[in-house]
Amino acid sequence: MKYFYLFVFILPFQLAAQNGFKVEKRTITKSWVVNPASFEDDFEVSIKHLEAPFPSGNGEKAFLEQQKIKSAEMFPRTGASRDEGGSRNSGESLSIVDSFPVEFFLNGNTMIGGTPNDNAMAISNDGKLIASWNSQLWGYDMEQDTFLFKSNNPHPSFGAFLAGYMDGDFALQQSSFDPKLFYDPIRNRFVFLFLTVNRSNNPYTNSSTIMAFSSSSNPSDPWYAYAIDGHPFNDGTWADYPQIALNEHSLYFTINQLSGNDWVADFEYTVIWQMDLDAAFSGAAELPARVIANDAHDNLDRRYMRPVKTAGGPSGDDMYFITNRPRSIQSDSIWLWHLEGTIDDGNVPSSTLLLSDVDYGLPPYAKQANNHSFWTNDARPLGAVKIGDEIQFVGNSINHENGLAGIYHGIIEDVNNPTLKGNVISDDVLEFGFANIVAMGKFNKSKEVIINFNHTSPEHPAGNAAVYFNNDREYGPVQLLVEGET
Repeated sequence: MKYFYLFVFILPFQLAAQNGFKVEKRTITKSWVVNPASFEDDFEVSIKHLEAPFPSGNGEKAFLEQQKIKSAEMFPRTGASRDEGGSRNSGESLSIVDSFPVEFFLNGNTMIGGTPNDNAMAISNDGKLIASWNSQLWGYDMEQDTFLFKSNNPHPSFGAFLAGYMDGDFALQQSSFDPKLFYDPIRNRFVFLFLTVNRSNNPYTNSSTIMAFSSSSNPSDPWYAYAIDGHPFNDGTWADYPQIALNEHSLYFTINQLSGNDWVADFEYTVIWQMDLDAAFSGAAELPARVIANDAHDNLDRRYMRPVKTAGGPSGDDMYFITNRPRSIQSDSIWLWHLEGTIDDGNVPSSTLLLSDVDYGLPPYAKQANNHSFWTNDARPLGAVKIGDEIQFVGNSINHENGLAGIYHGIIEDVNNPTLKGNVISDDVLEFGFANIVAMGKFNKSKEVIINFNHTSPEHPAGNAAVYFNNDREYGPVQLLVEGET
């Protein structure tokens, strides 16, 4: 079977600057078809971001370093009193799960991992599971107990998806990273996103977001792939750190635009891309889209806009985003952003400032064995899910009571009349960070979630943990799912 590959340009149409946002309509026409049946053995690529583990020098990293030092002076590490001020200390309710089936996902096949792994996973209603990490994709049919991709290449590199796009730029295949996966239960289709950039030039060139849409419910069938320009305004920035969410008619993803190689110090602004979902899943030669950029770079409430996923599958034409003050030592301010309508409606996000009953703040360095420390970055929202009219979200934080790193869990009870309640999930010994959240309820009004995060301490090698939050607003014990060996 032969496929026609179309290579043209992304055509911009300037609309206007609205409420501090710059908005442009785009038609994405750089597209091709990816056929997993044609995947052959390809070399395995791993990504390693070689940065100093702790910030130094001028700029944003130095500011965060000074903020963390100041925070440690204001909130020194001490034994915390339990259950005061809304925080949840879990020191007496930790349990270790000794039967978590990690080996199942390996199946005896060598997998090449990048640094960081940036792993993601999606599974369909009929048991088709795909997982990705820097920089490979793996598929498995849970019901048939078979690989989804060819047996000689069961976990192809991202380069296999780039075969119709690279246009001779081999450096793109060597620098493909930041995968995201999404399953749409309404359409019974998958979405696969990753980034590419040529790092051999300064500034970086050929930055793109690769969006692939499965043509059927089976990831083994062809995918419709598109390349979205990572230099949307030709201002010397390139695309990093994608986040994705869907509603009934649109796919949204947010991207951080960087001006250099440092994802902390070189952050410039966040953009929102909105794409027509029906056109994308049909493999349209012209994919309607628009890009919404923060036109006021000093507005910190617009940093790292986190799109909110919907439990139970996409619905309606509303999309919500969460932002906060990610570099603040202590803050109660959260912004709920609302964007309504399709691409043709031309709306821009509007915001509501919410004040939490429990403060969050810039997390400290998490302590590890042998006097090592874990870089915990800032306090931006890292995951969010909408269940009915309620939004729950999580992010890194400090527990101001004991000075240790924990997880801020925010609950916006009604998006139509929003109020915010918060908790800090923490422990007296273990430190937590880099959380995500997923809805677990069996029914539409069930508001149970699982919150997953990393854990570490001088006595506990770094690993993964989770906590269950039920309909009665009660937390279960923190479960240590996987513990490191060193």
